[in-house]
Amino acid sequence: MNSPMKKHLALLALSAAFLSGASAATVLDTFNRANTGPQTDNPNAIGTDWTIQRGTWEILNQRVTDPAGGTPGVLTWNSLQSSNTGGNFFTTSSIMACTQAGGLMMGMVFNFQDMNNYYAFRFDTDAGHVQWLTVSGGSESAVFTDFNAFVPVLGRDYRVTVASSTAYIASFEIFDTVTSSVVYSRGATEDSSHLFTDGYAGLYSNFTASTYSFDSFELTSVPEPSQIALLVLGAGAVLMTVRKRTRLARA
Repeated sequence: MNSPMKKHLALLALSAAFLSGASAATVLDTFNRANTGPQTDNPNAIGTDWTIQRGTWEILNQRVTDPAGGTPGVLTWNSLQSSNTGGNFFTTSSIMACTQAGGLMMGMVFNFQDMNNYYAFRFDTDAGHVQWLTVSGGSESAVFTDFNAFVPVLGRDYRVTVASSTAYIASFEIFDTVTSSVVYSRGATEDSSHLFTDGYAGLYSNFTASTYSFDSFELTSVPEPSQIALLVLGAGAVLMTVRKRTRLARA
């Protein structure tokens, strides 16, 4: 293989590395490990990437629950953020179930700052009310509340998803894993208060009972599309230069 071709292949590999570095970062935790017993401190046995913000969380039968914790209870993933800063976008989701009726609520937190400042997407496990909750300075309000949005089945696993490609705007979905159908969906909706552009994602509950659990937490963070485009253009320019030099060397 001639020297220009070697350089050409080396630059191809380097360009691929740049593009790979610009691609999505994804984390997934299925809690597929030993029971931990109740955890209240940080660090904790649930995992080095998990931070207990409030509650007494534990892994039980390869799921995570908060049977005796705070109200609300929050558990956040700390090694990757849900961020819109600089044009980044993200998707976060988890499977969750509750076996008790009575107005209990569970869901996801995102762009979490602390227990006084965060977003939460939650649903009522009895009546099926669905809400984008905002907590700012410790005060709760709602971007929206959709009453009786769907009919939850106690004990059934639902995958709850939050996605955001623009600061202060998010889309939401609740997916029934038994019927393989979307039971609730709401497209891009804006928080007119423009509270949080980044923070942590994780799990949320507003009650203390061992009748609910979470599984398969996932978070994907993607760089701003223009950043990837610039890298693609840069890689293309480098390759064109190499090809031109190769042609001249052969002339």
